Amino acid sequence: MKCMRLLINYFQKGSGIKTAAMLLLMTVFIAVMLPADSGAEISVIFTHDMHSHFDAERYMENGRISQRGGFAYVKSAVDNIKARYPDSFLLDAGDFAMGTPYQTIYSAEAAELRIMGLMGFDATTLGNHEFDYRTQGLTDMLNAAMASGDRLPPLVCANIDWDRTLADQNRAGNARRLERL
Repeated sequence: MKCMRLLINYFQKGSGIKTAAMLLLMTVFIAVMLPADSGAEISVIFTHDMHSHFDAERYMENGRISQRGGFAYVKSAVDNIKARYPDSFLLDAGDFAMGTPYQTIYSAEAAELRIMGLMGFDATTLGNHEFDYRTQGLTDMLNAAMASGDRLPPLVCANIDWDRTLADQNRAGNARRLERL
């Protein structure tokens, strides 16, 4: 592997732990996929903590109004990278929901996940904010996403202990809703 390029989010400076975990996961994934002597060049485009920021955020800097972020901006940046590195992986580390008024349609429309599918994300995971409307809200969002018929990025989740969670009387009912999805 000659090169690993990262597009770290344009939204918020974020969790070093999330970034390190996702980079480790991507490195292992890529190392398994490619022979050591392939000479292939890999590009990994990485986002996290997009928090329903469909629109660019406007802010004042040095007396001037500037803007950053927004899903359209990310899509443009991704397209530019993919033009140069067509075999790029587009990955997200979660917390794609909550943070703007768009979150009010999270459970019913699954707008964030559906747009990520349209943007071509290869995988995402659930962050803590995807649980802000509790298990029922997450279940409703996932069902809405699947019912839409839109392309969706695969959800990668490796930190749920289903046996232990289902054995807990206080969590079992909600866990069963998610386990079925």
